[in-house]
Amino acid sequence: MRVRSYGGWFSGTGPSQSRFEASDYYQNHCPPIFRSKGTYVRVTFEFADTLIVGPFAKRPPQITNTHVSRNSTQTVRLRAGAAACIETGCELPAVRRWVRKSKACFRDACPHQFADQFTRDEQKQVDVHLAIDFLSLAFNPLVKHHIAIASDDTDLLPAIASATINQQAVASISHIRFNNPTSYLDSFLQENGVHLVHIKPT
Repeated sequence: MRVRSYGGWFSGTGPSQSRFEASDYYQNHCPPIFRSKGTYVRVTFEFADTLIVGPFAKRPPQITNTHVSRNSTQTVRLRAGAAACIETGCELPAVRRWVRKSKACFRDACPHQFADQFTRDEQKQVDVHLAIDFLSLAFNPLVKHHIAIASDDTDLLPAIASATINQQAVASISHIRFNNPTSYLDSFLQENGVHLVHIKPT
């Protein structure tokens, strides 16, 4: 069994802190061998550092710059007609001003912008990379696989659906989810043979 992990493993072209943390996690939780229904299964683990390609393809590039830091706030809008708060001393007006102005704090006289004080981490290219690799395996006519995708990201649903409707696609698919047990495509996926698995996080 091959376990391939996708994430923000590179800050620029160097390894990110997330990569080191993930490496520790998989070393502690991903056994090199296990027994299933009387059969021993060997597990190989790898980070998704390159694209999966066929036997006759050119050498794939390394996929880097997958972990970036942003110093801007998330783009949000004020909801029209939102109900007023009935609490004495409600801070909603201050929050609204803070959202509009992207200030570092609620005080009108604060000289600092949000970007002066805060940063947020973001993964880039990861979903597209996973989807491309999945379809590369699914549509490989030389090898029939069982592919299990463990992700709550609904961005991957079109790729999974694409593999299920092509007769030359992967032999079988499991979609493992954690926090989002259902999706709008579940009926279609199940009708086309996708095994849906919901694992509650501990």
